[in-house]
Amino acid sequence: MVGIAGGYSLLGFTKKDAYNYIDKTKQEKIVNGDANATIVYLQKKVTADPMYMERYNVTEDVLDESIPSYTWLLQNMLEVMCHKFPSVLVTDGNNAMIAMWLYGDIKVTDFEGE
Repeated sequence: MVGIAGGYSLLGFTKKDAYNYIDKTKQEKIVNGDANATIVYLQKKVTADPMYMERYNVTEDVLDESIPSYTWLLQNMLEVMCHKFPSVLVTDGNNAMIAMWLYGDIKVTDFEGE
């Protein structure tokens, strides 16, 4: 391309622009590929180990950080853990996660004393 344009200065974009474009297209391919590869991996684990449990919820938004999503996640985690509440739950302080604890169906007090 450089030879056709007559030099780097005549390309209309920088080397950094080209790297950013390539990286962006790779990331777009990986997002869909990673999700599908993960689902296939989890399904194979289930057939290999009868004690293994897999659940996933496919949404349009990869980062569906909403109260219903966090409630679903915690309910499934508790079921897998035989309803034993974790002694520590680390979060990134997401507002939906905090709201789920304050206003959601699952309360920390539901598990106190267990």
